[in-house]
Amino acid sequence: DDPRPLLKGQRVEPGDIAILVCKHKEANLLHRQLSQRNIPAVRQSAGNIFDSDEASDLQLLLQAIVEPNRQAGLRAALATDLFALSDEELRKMLLGLPIHEPIGKEGLHQFQDYVVRFETARKLWLRGSVIRAFREISRACGIRRHLLSLEDGERRLTNLLQLLELIHQAAMENRLGPEGVIQWLARQRAKDTRDENDAFESRLESDALAVRILTVFKSKGLEFPIVFVPTLGLRVPDIRGEHCLYHEKS
Repeated sequence: DDPRPLLKGQRVEPGDIAILVCKHKEANLLHRQLSQRNIPAVRQSAGNIFDSDEASDLQLLLQAIVEPNRQAGLRAALATDLFALSDEELRKMLLGLPIHEPIGKEGLHQFQDYVVRFETARKLWLRGSVIRAFREISRACGIRRHLLSLEDGERRLTNLLQLLELIHQAAMENRLGPEGVIQWLARQRAKDTRDENDAFESRLESDALAVRILTVFKSKGLEFPIVFVPTLGLRVPDIRGEHCLYHEKS
């Protein structure tokens, strides 16, 4: 028999459940915990997309496309989570040794193979767009497949695709070349120079049949049959300052 509880005669599904939190870091922690227990869950918002790890990784990747022959820059890009290279594999390639398991559809197994692919991507960027350049690297190196194999892979891929869309839009609207795109991305990643734009909020992953994790500022949870607020009771009010009120017994 199905051990799941009933809700109005129907089995409770993950999509019936919402979890409300006060901070994005609480949402991230709960999302990881649910994922480790194989419970599908998505976050409504994970903050500004340019604060994500994928923004940092993508900046390194794009910088390496702009300067494919600068070893330090390409090495930094290949060391990010966007690529399926281990530290040992990257070390071997930097020593001029091939790796045993070639990466991606192109069978990349030496550092020079990556230099060639990034040089090709740079030409595509100069003749076309940042999207074409990224697609060349993604196809050759299997970025999409690799990200989806990681824990929280759907979130990572969603972040990456949203970042590329925003960068491409900024490049078109402002007629930015590769160097201009790098500078624009760096400004958006810096909190004191970034633009204010609702489009910069991290998008929701696919929410089909998944527990929704939301901040109390986005939703009160009234649209969900089952709502948990696990961290609200852990918060201690700050009573410092001159606005603390009290009542005498009289």
